[in-house]
Amino acid sequence: MKIRIASIVLAIGLLLSLMSVAFANDVDETAAPVQPEVVEETVEEAAPEQEPTAVFYLDGEPLYDVVAECIGGTYYVTLASMMPLIDENAVVEGSAEMATLTAEAVVVTDAEQENEENASVDETAEACAEEESVEEAETVTSEENAEETVAAEAVTEVVDTLVLTAEVGDKYLVANGRYLYTENGIITLEEQVAVPVRLLAEALNLTVGYDHETGFVTLESSEELGYITDGEEFYDEESLYWLSRIIFSESGNQSLAGKIAVGNVVLNRVNDPAFPETIYEVIFQKNQFSPAASGSIYREPGEYSVIAAKLVLDGAEVMGDALFFNRVGLKCFASKNRTFIATIGGHSFYA
Repeated sequence: MKIRIASIVLAIGLLLSLMSVAFANDVDETAAPVQPEVVEETVEEAAPEQEPTAVFYLDGEPLYDVVAECIGGTYYVTLASMMPLIDENAVVEGSAEMATLTAEAVVVTDAEQENEENASVDETAEACAEEESVEEAETVTSEENAEETVAAEAVTEVVDTLVLTAEVGDKYLVANGRYLYTENGIITLEEQVAVPVRLLAEALNLTVGYDHETGFVTLESSEELGYITDGEEFYDEESLYWLSRIIFSESGNQSLAGKIAVGNVVLNRVNDPAFPETIYEVIFQKNQFSPAASGSIYREPGEYSVIAAKLVLDGAEVMGDALFFNRVGLKCFASKNRTFIATIGGHSFYA
């Protein structure tokens, strides 16, 4: 009997143990949390969002999405992509071969008409105050001033304008009648007209810089509001007259580079103490330029000779040190006594 009772107790104990284990397993499975390591690994593997990059900066602010290319150390930018970032009101029109940019420099001021009429009203009110009560005078002042005072209005004044044209293939762009030279010419990028950023900055009256370590191009606004000086004001009439004529008479049948080179020789002499100080005096110095002696200097110059003269007066250089030139193969003083630099077209140039 004792053995049977003990067996029953042992069986009951075993059954309770099994029920406890099963219940514990049910609780553990229900409460099992999502493994946090999986979530963390997923977050770590996600690629970070890429920050946009910029090559050009205006007054320290990045200019994104500029269509640009560096060619031979010169950064070209398309007018259509750059100008909206510099001036949202500027207009760029044209095709893949030619573009025109128009822009306005404006000053916006607030005009408040605290004018003489209001001053007169106040004086009248003060006079009334002496004769009547202070309360009545204040009423007159507030009512009449309310009628006479005109709310401030924004006044926009256009202080300067810019008209710039650039044609693919030309060795220059034209900004307000100024001719700015680029050796590699105007090009097309992504079916848009592109110009050297240096020339665009000059037209916009911006200072341009380049950081060799980062490759960034920096543009800085001028304290003086406005654009490049107009050509009619910049080019000296007499200098342009004689320089265009000597270029035409000496190199009218030469390339634009050949025309510029002849102009460089003339200006190099003007800047050299061994020669006269003006373009006219250099051209008419005895035994120097044959067109001055023959009279061909007085012929009306062609269009590209005038353009070449303007380019030279605006700083274009293809023959920076040359002081002499002559027909290729001609034996003369320069060929015998001066240092040969280069040949362009039908002329040899010497320092």
